[in-house]
Amino acid sequence: MRGRGFTLMELMIALAIISALVAIIYPSYSQYTLKAKRVEAQSTMQELSQKLATYKISNGNFRNVDLATLYGDVIPKSVKDNYTFTLTDMMDVALYKPSAKISTWKLTAVPVNSGAGTLTLDSQGNKCWYKETGVCISWDGK
Repeated sequence: MRGRGFTLMELMIALAIISALVAIIYPSYSQYTLKAKRVEAQSTMQELSQKLATYKISNGNFRNVDLATLYGDVIPKSVKDNYTFTLTDMMDVALYKPSAKISTWKLTAVPVNSGAGTLTLDSQGNKCWYKETGVCISWDGK
């Protein structure tokens, strides 16, 4: 009398099929999660740019502005866990330094983990995504 259940060969075939599916699906999933994190950072950067515009209207320039003053501690944890933000003038000088050009700003988001690419947004509205090549790719619609 043959017992009920699966043979070792049937289990091995099922395991091989599942492994093949995972090998196909996982890279797509990884790219999707990277894109979702990047889009969340882009959204945060857009929100920061609006706060910078409000700051300039209130103060006349960007002297002494920093992310803590501008945004407080409300940058979403999911964004802070994946990107490090810096706020400088167009020449990468911190806005609180006397040599900073206080009429311009550049917001940079550097990924904590490599592979996602650095994002920048400036006072001129330039939106750059520096992937691997170091060339600015506009992040509109990306």
